Amino acid sequence: MNKKAKKIGLFAMAVVALLMVASAQGMSNTKTSAVRATVVIQFGNGEVMHTTVYLSTNNTTAFHATDIACAQLGLKFVYSWSAYGGFVKEIGWEKNSYPGPWWHFMIFKNNTSEWTLSSKGASSVNLSKGDVIGWMYTEDNSSYSPIGHLSAMPGQYDAWVSYRGSSNNTGVVYSNFTGTEILWKFKGIYEWGFSTTPAVYHGTIYIADDKAIYALSPAGTELWNNSLGATFTSSPTVYNDVVIVGTANGHIRAFYRTNGTVKWDINAHGYISSSPVVDIFNSKPIVLLGTDNSTNSTLYAIDAQSGNIIWKDNVSGAIHFAPVAVSEGKVVVVTSGAYNSSTYSYMGPYSALCLNESNGEILWNATLASQPKYAPAIYKNTVFIPYGNKIGAFEMNGSYLGSIELNGTVSSPAVKHGSVYVGTGNGNLYSLSYNISKNSVNWSIEWNATVGAPINGIIAAENGLVFTTNNASGSVYFYSYTGHKINSFTPTPSNYMLSLPVVLNSMVLVASNDGYLFALGNNSARPKISSINILNNFANVPIEIVAQTNSHIYQAYLYYRTSHNTDFNVVTMKNANGVFVGYIPPQKMGTIIEYYITFVSDDGQSNSTAVHTDNVNSTVPELSYFVTGILTLLVLAVWRKL
Repeated sequence: MNKKAKKIGLFAMAVVALLMVASAQGMSNTKTSAVRATVVIQFGNGEVMHTTVYLSTNNTTAFHATDIACAQLGLKFVYSWSAYGGFVKEIGWEKNSYPGPWWHFMIFKNNTSEWTLSSKGASSVNLSKGDVIGWMYTEDNSSYSPIGHLSAMPGQYDAWVSYRGSSNNTGVVYSNFTGTEILWKFKGIYEWGFSTTPAVYHGTIYIADDKAIYALSPAGTELWNNSLGATFTSSPTVYNDVVIVGTANGHIRAFYRTNGTVKWDINAHGYISSSPVVDIFNSKPIVLLGTDNSTNSTLYAIDAQSGNIIWKDNVSGAIHFAPVAVSEGKVVVVTSGAYNSSTYSYMGPYSALCLNESNGEILWNATLASQPKYAPAIYKNTVFIPYGNKIGAFEMNGSYLGSIELNGTVSSPAVKHGSVYVGTGNGNLYSLSYNISKNSVNWSIEWNATVGAPINGIIAAENGLVFTTNNASGSVYFYSYTGHKINSFTPTPSNYMLSLPVVLNSMVLVASNDGYLFALGNNSARPKISSINILNNFANVPIEIVAQTNSHIYQAYLYYRTSHNTDFNVVTMKNANGVFVGYIPPQKMGTIIEYYITFVSDDGQSNSTAVHTDNVNSTVPELSYFVTGILTLLVLAVWRKL
């Protein structure tokens, strides 16, 4: 071999070695024969649906993915085409309404904490394997940006932002319950546990007891708590950056949801037992919450971001336990009259009122024969109001359609599949059908089941009904849509359950007066997390987080933050034979990092690690950079010798 050929050969070998190192440091972007993506759809009332779609490589647009997702979810999908591409007009039951709410196409960018409005139309955006897109039905602000944010996140696709899950109070969740094993449990400060229902936003769980409000990770790790004084039964509601709750001493408070400090505080001058509801109307996010004063209560409408009172309206009688229901600019509230301290009961008069959301003007007022102490629900143009042992139906214009009498005091209804599901204080569970014609309603009992203990409000999940019982051995029950008991769970030791169950992300959250918030599910069906490690927590270089699993994983996400004042950013982790790797951007020495990982299996089950905390140490060179430098020096040395 001549000198020139030898020189070229050695140089080529060195270059190949350098390329191999560079390749090892990089990440593959190879496309497979089919693109799998996730589509999230959030309706104006806060309900969230999601599904996984498969796209052939000849059409990977977000528009096509949305079309498939709507078909899989059974949603109406109306659109038009022009020279600018596809334009979405209607998804499900909600259509664009200018200048009101309309459908916004949202993109989640890796290594951020929020969704952003896409700069391109859905028909111009091509998806890659594992991408997540969203659609949000909302109004715009003065800068033509959507008001609010999607309450789901990658890997945390379910949300429950208020006591009944939506501003309509229909108690519907588009997720399955999976089992009754205790996945984890959390004990708060108050010895008698929790009487409130948790709210869930961006995967974080918020719940209050009589001593404090808490934020928990998906695996039950406490992120923060803040003492409130007594909160009694007001459950938290989440909107964007705040968690809102009413207190027994008459305050309406908004806490920053990332750190628990108070953003705004209103003295409502009255006991509060019901839970707040947030609705977007006239380009404002409005908090609606009333006081539980005996003869003269006040319903407040408050700007959710600033805490400014938009209007307040005095109503006759106490707003007792039941949150308002909101739809298309109308607010329905029920009142229980005056409290009688001798009989420990509310004596009436009892009423249902409908107010104009823009100014608090009373549009109609209907007298009820018995006390309405549970939440009304609005479905399409019908208001369902439980009062006494009846559930009545009203049109949104105030016309009374009729009622049905049941065995026992009727609790908050769930409305799904064209049926109304209710429980009673006598322990009876009902499925009711209704037919509205000629300004009246015909009710019929589809089936009923005897549970044997007072039933709280019903939650309608994808695969059945979930509810709690409020007796000394309070339990959470799971029933099919045909009225058959599937399963139940009773804590040990048992106690009363005032909390409603929340179904999300392969778990059921339920709180008890025994002291704990429980997460229930099927542990064997969830992805298994073998290990999680931080490999190089050094300053000024990317910080590598590695997790291992023996499960079939569709998506893996690294959640991290470097300050209690910020939300968790999300990083898509790359898979190398069951080992998942994610990188936190370079940080300064001494920075405290909090992080956890969420796995989503091929069949949609999810599991999250506990929150880990580490400090960023002094800078240490990475081995890969060291090897690259040595190889470079060798190349130069060989070149000079030859």
